[in-house]
Amino acid sequence: MNDSPNDVAAKTGVMSALSQVMSGLGFVAMLFGAVLLIIALISEFGGDDGKFEFGEAAVAAGLMIDGLLLAGIGQIIKAFRSIAINCAVIAAK
Repeated sequence: MNDSPNDVAAKTGVMSALSQVMSGLGFVAMLFGAVLLIIALISEFGGDDGKFEFGEAAVAAGLMIDGLLLAGIGQIIKAFRSIAINCAVIAAK
């Protein structure tokens, strides 16, 4: 590998942007899922609409888990980028 650490950082700039976007969308999805879960649980336990419907709460919890996974994948991409830059720094020595 003949690339300097600055070249590697410039070539992996898209990974940095992608990780930030994925982490941001993941956190928004987690917050949105949490709000939906709270609303679903309040409406289920507070009302007299019959039996408890597990589906609404499960979908909201699933959205929270999907957001967690999306944010986690964003952080993994960020880690891969920093590993690539650190390997270039070590190779340059």
